[in-house]
Amino acid sequence: MAGRFLLSGLLTAALASISASAAPVIKRNPYSFVLENPYGDAVFELGNVSYLANTKHPKASAGCTTPAGSATSIPITVIKTNETTITKDVLESVVSSYLDGDDVFSHDFMDGLYISSGVKSTLDVSAVDYLASLNTSMLFVDASVSTDASMNKMVLESAVDLPAGPYLASVEDGSVSFATVYRLYPDTYRTFLFGAYDANDGQENHNPLGVFLPKFWDPMIP
Repeated sequence: MAGRFLLSGLLTAALASISASAAPVIKRNPYSFVLENPYGDAVFELGNVSYLANTKHPKASAGCTTPAGSATSIPITVIKTNETTITKDVLESVVSSYLDGDDVFSHDFMDGLYISSGVKSTLDVSAVDYLASLNTSMLFVDASVSTDASMNKMVLESAVDLPAGPYLASVEDGSVSFATVYRLYPDTYRTFLFGAYDANDGQENHNPLGVFLPKFWDPMIP
């Protein structure tokens, strides 16, 4: 009888150990293109949330090592750091600060990740495991960042100067561009004549949103 209790206790401890070591995988909403507005920019959805991406005049572009035929659009998060060893704790702290302080950002923007560092950095095993738990499918890095991550990794030919946060990345053969993203909110009380956003065309112009989403009764503002 004592042996049976001992075996049961060992089995329970083993299962508890497995449960503690297996990080829960976060479920993300997939990117869903909705339409192109009259100014050539993309309206898309992540789950039930609608966004506008300024794809006609992206914030920055760079050459990078991309597989042939890899043209795609992917929600992406830019993380900037000067840590020589980038760990899970470093990434988790940054993501947590985004969730707390940025109403555009969500875990859905972790489908892709661009890590930019001003110093020689290494993405360690804990960080790679953390990205796996987030289902991150594409990793972009500066030449200064090294990692053995098994996910699709693309090295930018030169670092791009981008504010940290969420973007929509457009990946084509040999290049990637990062488009500014705006979350779209219904203007329930008709406070604005129309929603407008920075055209980023170098002439300080602003574009009206220029679209109506049938699933909302109210006009949208970015």
